[in-house]
Amino acid sequence: MWKAMVALLVIAVAVGTKMPASSSAAISDQDGSNQSILITPTESTANSFHQSSLGGSVALPRQADGHFYASADVNGTAVDFVIDTGATVVSLTRADAERAGINVDPDRFQVVAQGASGPVMGLPVTLPSLELGGHRLTDVQALVLADGEQSLLGQNVLSRFQSVSIENDEMLLR
Repeated sequence: MWKAMVALLVIAVAVGTKMPASSSAAISDQDGSNQSILITPTESTANSFHQSSLGGSVALPRQADGHFYASADVNGTAVDFVIDTGATVVSLTRADAERAGINVDPDRFQVVAQGASGPVMGLPVTLPSLELGGHRLTDVQALVLADGEQSLLGQNVLSRFQSVSIENDEMLLR
């Protein structure tokens, strides 16, 4: 199963490793309610973009580089992601994974994909907790990339929203 998911991640990894870091979103409420959420970018990305949440939806403006960014808590630690609709699963940089308390043993890295420049090394993991704008997911499949420079938020999280749309340079997660 990992091989199929990783196969779709190849392009996303190649693109994502070249992205600058930046910052946020929503999923399904823990109690099933529909709440408004205000998501504040992290200090490192506060000047790079603004995002808001109205009526339980999260609005992410397109940034100057053409991408959408979100900040999420992974095991209680803020991690900045680029939204990657082409990525099958969440992928974390090694630094982000370690900051989030994920034990990363470099001896366990394996080939998880083939990129344009050769094999992509990574480690399949399960994230105990991923929270976006007050909406919490548990047991989220992810990859820790040996050489990634930007964490990617993939379809295994985006698919938890009722809808994801892009209109007028804004991504709306409902």
